[in-house]
Amino acid sequence: MKRIFLALFVTSALLSTVSSLSCTFCNDLSLSEKLTAEFYLKRINCQGKVLPCPSEEDVCGSIITHSISNEASFQVFFWRTCWKPQACNRSESASTPGVHISYSVTCCTTDGCTPLRPELKAENATKNGVLCPACFSNREPCTANYSIPCTGEERHCLTLQGKFTTSNMPVYTSGCSTFAESLCRENQPLYFLTYPDEKSQTRCTKVTSTTNLVTRYFIWCKICQNCLAIYNSEKPEAILCSHDEDVCVYERTRIMYAGSDTVMATQRCGKSSECNRAGSIRSSTKTILINTTCCNQNMCQRPFPTVPSISNDVNGLVCPTCYYPNSDRCLRYNNLQCTGDEKRCVHYTRTENQGRYIVMETLHGCTTDEICEAGSMLIQADERNTFSTIKTDIRCTESGAITWSSAIYKFLMITYTALCVLDI
Repeated sequence: MKRIFLALFVTSALLSTVSSLSCTFCNDLSLSEKLTAEFYLKRINCQGKVLPCPSEEDVCGSIITHSISNEASFQVFFWRTCWKPQACNRSESASTPGVHISYSVTCCTTDGCTPLRPELKAENATKNGVLCPACFSNREPCTANYSIPCTGEERHCLTLQGKFTTSNMPVYTSGCSTFAESLCRENQPLYFLTYPDEKSQTRCTKVTSTTNLVTRYFIWCKICQNCLAIYNSEKPEAILCSHDEDVCVYERTRIMYAGSDTVMATQRCGKSSECNRAGSIRSSTKTILINTTCCNQNMCQRPFPTVPSISNDVNGLVCPTCYYPNSDRCLRYNNLQCTGDEKRCVHYTRTENQGRYIVMETLHGCTTDEICEAGSMLIQADERNTFSTIKTDIRCTESGAITWSSAIYKFLMITYTALCVLDI
């Protein structure tokens, strides 16, 4: 009799550790620099065995984790497994200088069921007023010396430690998230955010927001200086932009001078004030057409803009014009009839430092409002890339300012009036 009771006790104990629900266990991993999470979700091939769930996990879950690291590596990990009910139907994200992570979970509760495919929330770049301590390191825990402006629904501050891509290097980073305290407490493990490696585990710690640290932008952009060149076969390098650069810039430039017609494309870090730089800078001998687009998320990609067209319709504005290469000033001017949307007179100088060589040019002529409003520009070369140091200085007359020819006329009329008054 004792043996029977012992057998019943052991059987009952074993059954208590297993839920009455069974779920599909499978996973699918994608690593790419081109695929989007949305495209990946359409081609998921996640098939596996149906196994009983532990007692504390009594729903079936489908989970997708999407991460983009600062090195432009892209990872989507999808799996189906038994899940805890309190973790169901969540869609969360975290944005730090080193990595952007988002995940989503859907669940179902019938035996052997297949949960709906989860959908990741679209990124929202609208600042929400929260500032979080921010830093990044792949060597050791980092100290946050700056703050980062949070966006969208990410109103909680955190630090993360873990492996978010297939790299063997751990990531230590601080930033913004949607994770409430239930998801992020002191050194709390977040196993569903980690690359599927049993020896690795992501840990999350809640941090207090701050207004005492200097705010800087931590945006990573791909860069190339002559992206359309035939010999430029290398993939664009990814860099962390400087503290005052808040967008990735895509710029296409067309230069017409001395019978040549050259089109160039540039991909770099920049400032949001540059994003509407579109129009013409034109003298009587040289024309520069520029169009610029931007995006403001890590590793974001935009198609290069088209070059603006040239109008031949004279608009009545006349500007002084000249063009001199290898000089920062003009010695002689002519008059230039402005056309189309060219409503300003401009003095444009450009200095490019190519190591020991300096290339300089100066131009007076007509330009558009967008060129003037975007203003001057400095692209600073340093150890992070192969860009030349380029300084562009743009000085425009105010809209409706006196033109070159009318200025001379006004001067002569004032002189003539003075002579008449003095009766000279």
